[in-house]
Amino acid sequence: MPLIACSSEECITFLQHNNIQILTAQLQDSNLYYATDMRRPTALVFGTESTGLTPQWRQAATAHIRIPMLGRMDSLNVSVSAAILLFEAVRQRATE
Repeated sequence: MPLIACSSEECITFLQHNNIQILTAQLQDSNLYYATDMRRPTALVFGTESTGLTPQWRQAATAHIRIPMLGRMDSLNVSVSAAILLFEAVRQRATE
């Protein structure tokens, strides 16, 4: 199966058209991830570790979420963040 890619604009349009909530992982203006309902169709969007998310994704988001940090760290490796948030989505859906 070929890999199909799209622009951010095309992806956002697809998600919105299909009533899929967009949750962006970011520190600014965000709620704790476990206080966010992930039981409905959800796209988790992560930025790069160096520059974060583009304004286009921040504006398109249904909600902004964050993982609480202890100590001096303000972010995790993107694969670790994805694992934590995907686990939470599965946990929430298992309790329905």
